[in-house]
Amino acid sequence: MRGWIEAPLAAYLRPLLNRLRQRCAPTTFGKITDEDTWATLERARQDASMAPPRDFVLAQAPTLELDPRFELTGARLDALTQALAYHGILELRGTETRLRTHSPPSTPLTHGAIWTSLRHRDFSRAFAVFLWKVMHDGLKCGTYWDKIQGYEHRAQCGRCGLPETIQHILFDCEAVGQSLVWSIVGGIWKKKAPDAEWRALTPADFLSVGLKTWKDNKGRFRPGATRLWRIMISEAAHLIWKLRCERVIGHAEEDDWEHSQPLVWNKLQYVLNSRLAQDVESVRRKYGDSAIDRRLVLATWNRTLRDEPALPEDWTTWKGF
Repeated sequence: MRGWIEAPLAAYLRPLLNRLRQRCAPTTFGKITDEDTWATLERARQDASMAPPRDFVLAQAPTLELDPRFELTGARLDALTQALAYHGILELRGTETRLRTHSPPSTPLTHGAIWTSLRHRDFSRAFAVFLWKVMHDGLKCGTYWDKIQGYEHRAQCGRCGLPETIQHILFDCEAVGQSLVWSIVGGIWKKKAPDAEWRALTPADFLSVGLKTWKDNKGRFRPGATRLWRIMISEAAHLIWKLRCERVIGHAEEDDWEHSQPLVWNKLQYVLNSRLAQDVESVRRKYGDSAIDRRLVLATWNRTLRDEPALPEDWTTWKGF
């Protein structure tokens, strides 16, 4: 149906099938079902993993060359879509992965998983665009200005004197903003999950925020805590970036201008309250299949609301809290 487009292990399966097609006799495959055969296979594995390993007669490695007479390529036209054809064209062109969009080797996540997480429904559209630009190195900060004559000084942080990378902006800058935001978020998280340890975030934590999951002491998935984590981290990081832009661009003519701490707290409170109000509205039945499960919203925000013991059990039906 799809041919070899996006087929896993295609580099090895194509030569194998090509070789099988060259046989003039039928080829059959067997499945191990009896215990004796499993025991024989297990003894062979143990022999191969012995230290020192036993002497085996190594078979000749199969060739990966393809005989064009027995090679079938292409996808069926009745199964071909525009997206599938586009991926097939990219494979034929052999497009190399951009170095700036390549995740570091220490990241235990696949590229596909990270890129798919950008479109997580728990993210606001503005943050999804921001995260996409971060992963594409498309923000006008840091090394971006090194290539523009006369503006090289903008590559340095005006507050710290260090290269103004996105990592510096979100986690290391000494200007009022990032450290205060993360400390407030950490305090909220300790109320939500007192048994979970709050630690300083890393760039890997930020890029994979859509894939992070939280579990309780018994290993059970906690959907409410996981969703609150995605909302808080995404909104906090985006707010820190907006604070930086307001300081560097909006007040570029004012030396040593910084936000006040009460202003930063109020901005963060406004952002989180807006997400809370959006969740309360999103549980309405009028949104049909697009509505969010009321139980998920309650599990997301419990233990974080002000005067929560005074609220009704289902506070999504009330307004103004």
